[in-house]
Amino acid sequence: MKLIKAGLRDELSLLEKVLDMKDSAYAKKNGVDKLNADCEIVMEYNKQPDGKGDDWKAAYAASDALILQYYEEADARKAAFGHKITDKQWRQLASIKDIYDDLFFLTPLFATNMANPMLKEMRNELNIDGRKFTFLCGHDSNIETVLTALNVEKYSLPNSIEQKAPIGSKVVIEKRLGNDGKEYAALKLVYFSTAQLRHLETLTTNNPPMIYPLQLKGLRTNDDGLYLFSDVMDRFNQAIDAYDEMKAL
Repeated sequence: MKLIKAGLRDELSLLEKVLDMKDSAYAKKNGVDKLNADCEIVMEYNKQPDGKGDDWKAAYAASDALILQYYEEADARKAAFGHKITDKQWRQLASIKDIYDDLFFLTPLFATNMANPMLKEMRNELNIDGRKFTFLCGHDSNIETVLTALNVEKYSLPNSIEQKAPIGSKVVIEKRLGNDGKEYAALKLVYFSTAQLRHLETLTTNNPPMIYPLQLKGLRTNDDGLYLFSDVMDRFNQAIDAYDEMKAL
């Protein structure tokens, strides 16, 4: 077990304000007026890593619920229970949820373990001759663990209060054949902007989704921003082999 100080005092103070923490049922039940930023990571054999800390879990759940409420409620002030919250502050509230996810899904050791089944399925689909389109459905945790296991460069998404895997986002891998006869691939994260989500906008060619190019550490693209497909497959193989090596220890 390892104690981690999240260092989110400003963000938690904002959450406490929005939730009217001092007058909440949670505060009265637990005899607290502030949320503790400490979280213990618990690792047990044959179990998924978990976080220990009642306040931290409560903050995570509240952040997650508030972000969904913001997407669904047209009146931003009503979504924040009568408080006037700026776009920057909504990003702060979302970061509480993101940090908790980062501890588990963006840690290389955890990601290599958790992403292994999805990585194998993706590799198989990408290597089926004649395959035109494949859709694999998962969660934000799948996106984050897969991208971490593939050693994607760190990124922050524009026009989104969620910085890693906004609700409804997709990892898109395009496989192309170049004029030189070689196969290439592009990796992108496609997602709704916060405004598109909140206003229930239909995506069209005139109102396209956000598209963010993903960069693989240590690999170079050509002038068109494409990777050699063989290099991408090598990266998949490395991530899958890393799990087998870890399992053999």
